[in-house]
Amino acid sequence: MARPSQVPPELCLSNAFRWRSLSKSIRTHLIIFAAVNFGLFVINLLSHQPDYWFKLPLIGWGIGLLGHAFMVSRTSDVTAMSKRENGGGPSGSTTT
Repeated sequence: MARPSQVPPELCLSNAFRWRSLSKSIRTHLIIFAAVNFGLFVINLLSHQPDYWFKLPLIGWGIGLLGHAFMVSRTSDVTAMSKRENGGGPSGSTTT
């Protein structure tokens, strides 16, 4: 079994690419979250209602965004995915 310092370079690059694309999905999600919720805030202010209803979708979507960020931050899953794809799964065989 290879120690972490003996991981093949192509596997490290593959993991880095996956992490970069996953963090890009978080950035995209965050930009859309901010733009939509800002729009809801403006609509709420322009409607001159006494209560601020924009907070409800902000909180609900914020919980979803935090869940998305948590799932992306779990680097062990990224490593497990790359091991499965490269034949390092429990059975040692690749799936087709």
